[in-house]
Amino acid sequence: MTTGLRRREAERPAGAPLCAGTGRHVDLMLAEATGLRRRLDQEPTRAIRVLTDPPGPVQPGCIAFVENLLRHDMEESGPELTVEPWDLAYALVRLNESFVYADVLAARLPDVATAGGNFADTHHPESPEVGRAIA
Repeated sequence: MTTGLRRREAERPAGAPLCAGTGRHVDLMLAEATGLRRRLDQEPTRAIRVLTDPPGPVQPGCIAFVENLLRHDMEESGPELTVEPWDLAYALVRLNESFVYADVLAARLPDVATAGGNFADTHHPESPEVGRAIA
């Protein structure tokens, strides 16, 4: 995930949120990860359980990472969330999992554009899809 963050920081225009672009880069890396693909092909149920288990080794770190990005974006550009950053991070991670891993299990290429767009649309103040997540 830190590689995705570094890639986003390298391309990020001034004032643009970190979370949206970082999510897109991480999703692209997941889509291209041959080891992950192999594990999902060989043992899909076990792999998904490891990746998505709330007390497991992966999901809590993903949620914490996204929460930190959200907090950074809030401090940098000032949007106020009407939900706690951890709650939004949890929702974003779970939504992203549903796009990326469901596609992989169905033997489709992951819909990285849609999954990455979830990060942009749910917390960027100029997005029409923000709804009431940002006051």
